[in-house]
Amino acid sequence: MPNAQCPIPNAQCPMPNAQCPMPHAPCPMPMKNSRKRMIICSFCAVSCGLFSSFLGWQIASSLPAQRCQNQTWEFGKMICNVQTSPESMYKGWQGSTSGVWTGTILGAFFAGLGTRQLRR
Repeated sequence: MPNAQCPIPNAQCPMPNAQCPMPHAPCPMPMKNSRKRMIICSFCAVSCGLFSSFLGWQIASSLPAQRCQNQTWEFGKMICNVQTSPESMYKGWQGSTSGVWTGTILGAFFAGLGTRQLRR
C-alpha cells in the first residue's frame, strides 16, 4: 500500500514499508555503502595524519641540530647540542602539528577519491 504522504510509491522505494518523514522528502536510501566509505576515509585520514605527524617531528627537530655538525671538537658539539635542544623540541612540535593537519586532510581527500562510486 503506497504511502499517501510520500511522492514516490513504496513499491519504488528501496526499503520496504518506508515512511517519509516529510511530505516532499524522498524515500530513505540504504546507508550501508556510505558507512563503509566513511569508516575507510576516517581510518585513512587518521593513519595518514599520525604518520605525517611523525615525519614532521623528525624533520623539524633534526634541522636545528645540523648546525652542530661543523664543530671540530667533541666538547663543542656537545655544548652546541645542549643549546639547540630547546629549539629542536619547539620546532618538533611545530612540524608535528603541521604534519597532522596536512596528513589528515590529504589522507581524507585521497581516500575519498579511492572509495567514490563511478557513475555510468
